[in-house]
Amino acid sequence: MKTLNKKDILYLGIIILSFLGIVFVISGTTFLYGSNLDWISQHVTFPEYLRTLFYESHEFFPDFALNIGSGQNIYNFAYYGLFNPLLWLSYIMPKVPMAQYITTMSIGTVIADIILIYIFLRKKEYDSEICLFSTICLACATCLNMHSHRHIMFINYMPFLLLGLFGVDKKLDDNKGWLLSLSVFLMVLTSYYYSIAGILVLVIYGIYKYLIKTKKVTVQSFFKVGIPFLMPIIVGILASSILILPTMAAILNSREATGITIPYKDILLPNVHLNYIFYDNYGVGLTAIVIPAVIDFFKKKKENIFMGLCLTLPVIFPLFNYVMNGTMYISSKILIPFMPLYILLIAEFLKNLFKNKVDIKKIFFYSTLALIFFIIGNITEARFYCIGVAFNLIVIFVSILLMRKYKNKAFFLVPFVITCYVCSITSGRMDQLILKKTYNHNYKEMKEIIKYVTTKDNSFYRISNFENIADNPNRIYSNIDYRTSTVYSSLSNQDYNHFYYDIMDNPVTHRNRALTTSTTNELFLLLTNNKYIVGRTKPLYGYKEIYEKDGIKVYKNNNTLPFAFATTNVMSLSDFNKLTPFQQQEALLYNIITDSISYNNYVSYIQNIEFDSDILLKNKFIKKNADDSYTIKVDNTNKFTIDLPEQYQNKILFISFKMNMNQTCKIGDQAIKINNSKNKLTCREWIYYNNNTEFSYTISEENLTKLTISINKGMYNISDIKVAYLDPATLENINKKVDKFLVDTNSTRGDYISGSIDVTKNGYFMMTVPYDEGFHIMLDGKPIEYEKVDETFIGFEIQKGHH
Repeated sequence: MKTLNKKDILYLGIIILSFLGIVFVISGTTFLYGSNLDWISQHVTFPEYLRTLFYESHEFFPDFALNIGSGQNIYNFAYYGLFNPLLWLSYIMPKVPMAQYITTMSIGTVIADIILIYIFLRKKEYDSEICLFSTICLACATCLNMHSHRHIMFINYMPFLLLGLFGVDKKLDDNKGWLLSLSVFLMVLTSYYYSIAGILVLVIYGIYKYLIKTKKVTVQSFFKVGIPFLMPIIVGILASSILILPTMAAILNSREATGITIPYKDILLPNVHLNYIFYDNYGVGLTAIVIPAVIDFFKKKKENIFMGLCLTLPVIFPLFNYVMNGTMYISSKILIPFMPLYILLIAEFLKNLFKNKVDIKKIFFYSTLALIFFIIGNITEARFYCIGVAFNLIVIFVSILLMRKYKNKAFFLVPFVITCYVCSITSGRMDQLILKKTYNHNYKEMKEIIKYVTTKDNSFYRISNFENIADNPNRIYSNIDYRTSTVYSSLSNQDYNHFYYDIMDNPVTHRNRALTTSTTNELFLLLTNNKYIVGRTKPLYGYKEIYEKDGIKVYKNNNTLPFAFATTNVMSLSDFNKLTPFQQQEALLYNIITDSISYNNYVSYIQNIEFDSDILLKNKFIKKNADDSYTIKVDNTNKFTIDLPEQYQNKILFISFKMNMNQTCKIGDQAIKINNSKNKLTCREWIYYNNNTEFSYTISEENLTKLTISINKGMYNISDIKVAYLDPATLENINKKVDKFLVDTNSTRGDYISGSIDVTKNGYFMMTVPYDEGFHIMLDGKPIEYEKVDETFIGFEIQKGHH
């Protein structure tokens, strides 16, 4: 089959229109085709930043992201489309809002998948009806539906993977490997994470086709065909090294552990996870038709047995899943690239079914057996799937029997198609989409507010945005002059993440510790040059309101430390580690911490407070134990207030305590909020367990007279409660005690930061940019070595004088 006929064009049009119908049913005219989960905070904001950076720096391949996370290696964000060819088109459309572009691109990607899989099946000589119904399976796959508006990198490589299948055919049939190389290259650039499984799919399909073409398989013939077959794949991988190599370096330096320990038995012991391949939004997402399709494929032919095993083993043995996920976790999302192979099996099953070549008794027996094993292993955790699969299988087999009895395909195809569309729409509607009106209003409003700030103040500073903090950690408003300390990426500078959470004791507000969002910890804001705060939050000490629009206020603090500075106050790391966690936060404002000897006159102003347990025991749901720990049991979120004694009012308060137990995910996360500061400990089975076993709070507010404490539903055991305070007056004019680095805002663009400084005494220079290897620093035109200071930032010794 070389060309599509009119019937094929009609069928493709029906499938595409029906997919667009699903999109409309899910989003309508009220919502964006984008999720409140990750899509808004990562998959729109990163491409938007990359496009903005391109127009500001004119660098097509940047190395450094100064505006996000206090300054990050740009390859930390490769997962979100750094070199994604699908996003490059947006560079020539700077006026098109990125949310609109991503929506169009995502829908267009699925349409491309539909067209390519249909053509691929037709080239396999399947008739038009088989191609129609097999392609409907792909168009309705819950993974494509869900992640076209949630995690676009889970699926946006799929057109290039499908092109790769054409490339495999071209290489093995015509000995032309250019299409295979190109497909691998584009797939890696689009999603390096999923390209590994994608390349494995191409190899599996290549072996499958080799087994079909080769009557007598020998080791010699296998390698004779296999080595030339692998060469175009290797060429594609090597061509993409411009992304792979620096990304690998970034992963080695910056990848955070998942925080969850997987028992060996869960990795090594078999368990039938049928949900990996159907219904699950984070799996292949097909309907239960895939079970009889795979079972029917296990016939005497060697190629069928090989393919059947390749598609069955990852579903039964978690080890395969664990390895493909980079030994981080066991997650069905890594099997999404296998979907084209499952579609191929479904097409073969439908062909055999309509030709009465399917042994119904056999597939019924083995399907029932697979279902029983699945129910035994998953009934407590996946009851919904067990019921859904059982019902779907019953519908399939009843439909087949009716079709054979009445000799009419409609008895099978009608319920088959209805099941596909019902599953797809039901899955899509589970996602919480973003209201167009709200998004457009909030985005436009915030852009105007940020523009007001950057227009009034052209110096170098950072802005802390408290509006929808989980949505905006990566968003750059207006232009490249907007800089923030926040970042949300699966890969980011781990020294900075450690500094943010473990040294500065910012609360872990979110389920995923990868989010470093805006914080009310004033000491962190002062240290990291957050001169402005924007939001509806209460004003912090020293931050004065300068502007207000529709309830969103802008606060300014002229006392924040500069973006970079020099000082003679240097403290050794060993001396720093002797301080209490509360004192460490304070010490960082007055000293640069190095591995060298100390020369400073640091004296802490922090005063400890003896904790009065009677304050807590006034609440009936809190009990004190014999070991001085406290048990808290709340059936619903509970709130109470503590009036502060006069001597602690209008002070910066430090509070910390240990969390000695965590809950199962059946109950949920544990969370305690004090005023506007919230800590969360995720339930123990959560894949991104945040390991927040010590809750820390730094409370700083104007007119602070009481604490409002809110506790989420659950059982808690806390101990080692520590409380201290600091008079905020001691922090006034701290920026006057250092030598300020004057940033040249005209030449500081893209990968470059430049400026001048007048140093009054020999000491140390520090720039509040997270330390990483690969920077080149020139001091007065000469290269200089740099080191990690404050356990996080870039620093080096500097002499008195102008530089």
